[in-house]
Amino acid sequence: MNSTDDKLLKLIAAGDKVALGELFSKHLPKLKSYVSKRIDPRISARVDESDVLQEVHVEVIRRIHEYLDKSNVAVYEWMRFLTKQKLAEVTRRHIGVQARDVRRERPLKRPASDDSSILLTSYYSDNLPSPSAVVGKSEVKHRVREAVDKLAPSDREILVLRHVEQLTTSEIAERLQITQNTCRQRHLRALKKLRELFVEAELSWGDLK
Repeated sequence: MNSTDDKLLKLIAAGDKVALGELFSKHLPKLKSYVSKRIDPRISARVDESDVLQEVHVEVIRRIHEYLDKSNVAVYEWMRFLTKQKLAEVTRRHIGVQARDVRRERPLKRPASDDSSILLTSYYSDNLPSPSAVVGKSEVKHRVREAVDKLAPSDREILVLRHVEQLTTSEIAERLQITQNTCRQRHLRALKKLRELFVEAELSWGDLK
């Protein structure tokens, strides 16, 4: 477990409410990134990320002693799980009760492919330089998507965790239940494969790593 998290959790167990606020604030940037990448586009126009995270904060306060009593996962993983639950709850709340109004405002179709392809396509399309002045952003995105779709699901998964969600090697290893060394090897292998696919698609790898 992260040493800072461990110290804060000990203070929380002793009744320190300030420490709980510090713990949540420490992981807030990653939780915010998680929400922004996964919020349903049909409700994003009317639901603010901060509203979702405020509800998550309340849930963390309500259930922290449940975590302290019996959880054996990293605290960020637990908070991330609560965030995932809250996002699903908020989505049901807005689409279930006000579906007609929401669809009228945002008549978007849900993507058919898996989330990892969508997230990686968005990430790399935004960060890759255009291969030439005549290649537009839409063409770059199309080439990136084709390359990403050729990756194995396990490769896409570890790239999402490392680059999109910006988890550390230890956090990824704990979540996937693998050693940190295995995690590093899988990450390097996935990067190598993606770099080769980008070269085939005439995309510049740039400074991405």
